[in-house]
Amino acid sequence: MSAVLEQSTAVALFKPIEADLAALSDKYKGVVYDVTTPDGMAEAKRAKKEVAGYRIALVKAKDEAKKQIIADGRKVDSEFHSIGDRIAALEDPITTMIEVETKREERERAAKVQAELERLAAEEKARKDAEEAKMAADRAEIARQRAELEARARAEFDRMEIARQQEAEAARAARAKIEEAERASRAAIEAQEREARLAREQADRVAKVARDAAEAIQKADRDKIEAERRAVEDAQRKEREAAEAKAKAERDAKEAEARKIRQRENDILDGRAMLTAFNTRFGHLAEFKVIADLIEDFLSEEKRKAA
Repeated sequence: MSAVLEQSTAVALFKPIEADLAALSDKYKGVVYDVTTPDGMAEAKRAKKEVAGYRIALVKAKDEAKKQIIADGRKVDSEFHSIGDRIAALEDPITTMIEVETKREERERAAKVQAELERLAAEEKARKDAEEAKMAADRAEIARQRAELEARARAEFDRMEIARQQEAEAARAARAKIEEAERASRAAIEAQEREARLAREQADRVAKVARDAAEAIQKADRDKIEAERRAVEDAQRKEREAAEAKAKAERDAKEAEARKIRQRENDILDGRAMLTAFNTRFGHLAEFKVIADLIEDFLSEEKRKAA
């Protein structure tokens, strides 16, 4: 309070200048000088010089006032630090005891959070191991189905090859009959040769159709196997990505909730520490007891919500 009074005294240095402003305003406010004439210019300069004198005096008064305020401020700081050191000698040991207990509780909460994170990580690893085992079984089943299809394709090709060989053997027998008939009659031989040629052409066409059909079946089987393989892999990939996205969302939600709980607990602890310091400094004053009770009720409600 004394410092405020002394600063008010310093500001009083402006009062003489402020007292002259009314007369100065009446004298010069709204006056228009004809600066285009020598007399008007001289009169304007005299007016400016007089008004500027008050401005210069105001600056000097400000500097003097600041000097007084700075000197008073140094005295206030010295007294403040002296009394503050005596208060700190009483407050600091109590603060240290509170902080030691608070940090122990924080370490215990952090250990619980870490244990929960490790449990979640173990569950995630077990889930991934199960997924990998299922994928391995699916790949084995695909390989078995592919081998079975390839075996069927080879058997069909062998059957077609035997049929072709039998047809070729039949053609050779027909040619033998034709050669034997040539010795009997040229005309019959020529007729038989034409028939044999037609038979060969038909047999070749049949064999070609059979080969083309076998190749088409093999290609269709290969295309079907490849399409099935890609479909299985795409389905597995989508299932795996969906599971990973779900697991990540769950982890993020749990971590966010854990951070909210830790933040609320820290806020309550900070409020408790502030309330303790408040009571230590001002608890002996009756007018502050109502404020302390309100803060205590607020912290208790926050602790209940956090629980």
